[in-house]
Amino acid sequence: MSFKIEKIHCRYRSDALAHGSHYLNDSYERIGSGLYASVFSIPNSDMVLKVIKGSDKGYMSYLKVIQGLGNDTLAYMPKIHRVIEISYDEVDDGHYHEGPNVAYQLIWLEKLNQPKKFRYDGWDVCEWAPHRLDPTVTRFVRKLKDIMGKIKEGGPLPRLRQKHWDMIAMLELVKETHRHDYLDLHSGNVMARGKQFVITDPAS
Repeated sequence: MSFKIEKIHCRYRSDALAHGSHYLNDSYERIGSGLYASVFSIPNSDMVLKVIKGSDKGYMSYLKVIQGLGNDTLAYMPKIHRVIEISYDEVDDGHYHEGPNVAYQLIWLEKLNQPKKFRYDGWDVCEWAPHRLDPTVTRFVRKLKDIMGKIKEGGPLPRLRQKHWDMIAMLELVKETHRHDYLDLHSGNVMARGKQFVITDPAS
């Protein structure tokens, strides 16, 4: 399965906002939100809709890496079905803004779950709740960041399965694509597909 990043360009901001809101059905339920985006469930579907108001360059860098590697290549990447970016040139008073200015980024992706309490693919990733972060999730993220730090410093590396090295290579590619040395790795960016963990948004 592959996807394209569709681009829709409007002259006015109001048209871009109206076009973006067209994709939000009244039956959709908001099931999550973060600093840049909200996620909506789609009734009778195995997909959710992620709505970014404005532009999240880090997340788009991640999508481009997924697109380049192949949507079904790596199990720990989310499966993306469709991406639309809606932009505009002017606000309604006719004042020109050097652009394009992004009004919405819309992403249809597979529905994932919070990690539950069992081993994931050779890593310990356990359930966490809003009031308490399970330390095993924290250990997983710390281990991943520690390995990437050792790669950067040229230090001795641990023995890992090949698929885990593939995952780390993918994260290094995200950094290169985003042209940013910092990755936003934390437990809130780890979801699950059955017993397979999935890194949802590693770029800041």
